[in-house]
Amino acid sequence: MIDIEFIDSDDEQQKPAQNQQPINNQVMQQEETPSPNIFAVVIINQYSNKIQHIISRRDVITVIEHIVINMLKGSMKQIRPTDVKIEPILSTSVQKACCLLEVNENMVQQLLDSQLNLSCNDKDPQKGLIVSYEFKFFRFNEFNQCNLLSNGKFVKEFCVIRPYQETQRLTSIILAINKMDQQIYAVKKVRLTGEFSWQRLFYNQITQIREVKAMLRLQHPNVIRLYSWWVEQEINEKNQKFFYLYLQQEYDSYLGCNDLLQFSVNYLSIVPVEQKRKTLKSLISQLINGLEYIHGQGFFHRDLKLENVLVTKDNSGEVALRICDFDWSKTHLNDDGQKINWLILSKECGTVEINNVMQRRGIVYDAKAELFQVGIIILDLCDPICGKEERIQNHKNAKNNQFRPHISEQYKPELQLIQALFNMEFKSVQEFKNSPLYNKYMQG
Repeated sequence: MIDIEFIDSDDEQQKPAQNQQPINNQVMQQEETPSPNIFAVVIINQYSNKIQHIISRRDVITVIEHIVINMLKGSMKQIRPTDVKIEPILSTSVQKACCLLEVNENMVQQLLDSQLNLSCNDKDPQKGLIVSYEFKFFRFNEFNQCNLLSNGKFVKEFCVIRPYQETQRLTSIILAINKMDQQIYAVKKVRLTGEFSWQRLFYNQITQIREVKAMLRLQHPNVIRLYSWWVEQEINEKNQKFFYLYLQQEYDSYLGCNDLLQFSVNYLSIVPVEQKRKTLKSLISQLINGLEYIHGQGFFHRDLKLENVLVTKDNSGEVALRICDFDWSKTHLNDDGQKINWLILSKECGTVEINNVMQRRGIVYDAKAELFQVGIIILDLCDPICGKEERIQNHKNAKNNQFRPHISEQYKPELQLIQALFNMEFKSVQEFKNSPLYNKYMQG
């Protein structure tokens, strides 16, 4: 057991350099771009009856330095925070870190032969914090030079049921049956832009992979399920090479409808008002539950609309929805896994034609902006419109508090929800879900 000072993640960026633990210059050299030869995997378990502490990248770096320099008497290049990734292990709340290290060559084998478990106390006894680290070290080239491609996997394992359906952003959806399990899947095929390499994967520099990482973290009845993903290289007739991302997802359909747009136009628009309002209540509840879960996992969806919410039939035969299409999703966790509950947009996101002004470049995007899109969805469910231009105009009118007469007459409870969401009265999905307005609507 060793005693170290755990740095509060909130203050890591603000902490003056002179207050940080000094580094032994004889064994640690600063270098802007290291040439790693070790890939370290760290499983992190923390125990405290008094505080909930988020382990920071600096905490992990401190312990690795202690192992290499103090325990093994070796030397290494200073670890950059950007070379440390901290995130939860899938389906758990246990944290893990992956780190790129450059150590002296005479240290490599010693680390490879080591599998260390290290427990640390915080120097501040008031915290009552004990953190257990389990380390395993690998040669960097085992990861950097691994085969990233699964060329021919789709043709080998699937037969196409429905032809390619081209969508926006170099994406197509393929309905296919798997030859092994004979199950039907919706396979999403996305052309990657830019170079495809392991380094870009590690540093999260491939934006299209964002959807994969989001979906792997999300397991909820109202979120689409991802079963597998892979990348293939294809060469076209002009001998041009392209990389394609494949996502093997669940296939959803209800009464011949795949998404809420089709469901609202083909089904909701023809059923009696009372039956429609009962269905609306179920759909709104599921949408809020799914969105609350997504935000709780540290993501904003950023492109909520009818087309990005699928419909299917649950085990009782009722309509169930699945939030899908996480192309524009972005985490609102910082690099140490802390929720900051907002983000600054670096570019316009989502469906620009019906965007709220909050979704523009350089603007703070938070849960209020996401809930605004929920208001748009509720409006579309109450007032199904097939034509895109007419639907967009209906949105613009609604933003100015101008609603078609039958909405004001037949959907007063839903209209109250829409107006509250348009006015951005709630700071979070949870606050909206716990509000008297929402609960009165659900109990009505």
